[in-house]
Amino acid sequence: MKRVIALLIGISMLVIFMAGCSPSQKPDSTEPETKPTSENSEPSEPSEEEFTVGFSVITLNIEYYAIMKDAFEEMCDQRGWKYLVTESGQDVEATLNDCADLIHKGVDALVIASWYGDSMGEVYELAAEADVPVFFINTGGLEDGDPYISHVLADDYDTGKFIGYWTAKYFINEKQKSDIRFITLTTATSIGRNRMDGFVEGLKDGGVNGDWLHEYLFNTREDALAATEDALITYPEIDLIHSCSDVAELGSYDAVAAAGRTEVIINGWDIGDEQKELISGGTQFVSLVDVDPVYEMLLTLDNVEAYHEGKTVEKYFTYYPKILTAEGYVTYDEVMGKE
Repeated sequence: MKRVIALLIGISMLVIFMAGCSPSQKPDSTEPETKPTSENSEPSEPSEEEFTVGFSVITLNIEYYAIMKDAFEEMCDQRGWKYLVTESGQDVEATLNDCADLIHKGVDALVIASWYGDSMGEVYELAAEADVPVFFINTGGLEDGDPYISHVLADDYDTGKFIGYWTAKYFINEKQKSDIRFITLTTATSIGRNRMDGFVEGLKDGGVNGDWLHEYLFNTREDALAATEDALITYPEIDLIHSCSDVAELGSYDAVAAAGRTEVIINGWDIGDEQKELISGGTQFVSLVDVDPVYEMLLTLDNVEAYHEGKTVEKYFTYYPKILTAEGYVTYDEVMGKE
């Protein structure tokens, strides 16, 4: 009996062994499965690679830059581009860090609106390593040999002469004054310096003898208000307050209006809805240079697109903004007598 059981076990093991040695079927991967397809099916086209533009803006607390940022986003949407925006809060280190971050995130182009063009060395190096072209808007401190693609800007010095010349003629014709006392409010940037120096030159060219009482630096509307309050006490006779930015002229107006000093004329640079109402309302707010951030952004993104398509892009584009007065806009050619 034991021999029979042992024999049966041996036979079973032999069968199992032979089954394990039998040829197996080919793997499924060598015999691709045929799947039914629609009669109208076609290979899908590969999707176009997304194009992303980074924008580093110096601040959004100044209306000029806030309008520029909105225009950037709207124009990128219209072109089907992705975009990233950073704001540096008027800080040079934050500007550099923001630009580096945008480059590291893989943008295809970098647009910068800053006051610190003379501090961009590291940004240029990072951009070159990542093959990211750099485009500027109204940025002071840039040098001719800097490795950026294009710079769109209002000519700060010549436009400063423009508003200075207009202001001189305003005092001569409207106030019958050729000798005026004035203060200025500006920023510690090349943009602010060029605007003020041009303005003073324009006053002289326009036939006014200007007694430049003092120049104040500011960052915010509150800074300008405090500076103007100090000036109204320090200098009892002031004919004009001229500033290089919208927040400065509004701060000055706050101080002058609170003091009831209606004889003090105010004008300057950059324009928003509040300034338009003050000018049209016949206040002492008489004129403003209307630097156009929408136009500047349009030209810049046109340059970005042209460069991306391999077209030639002009490195510099300057223009003369118009001046808004109570009677409407006047152009550079109308005031300066140039064709």
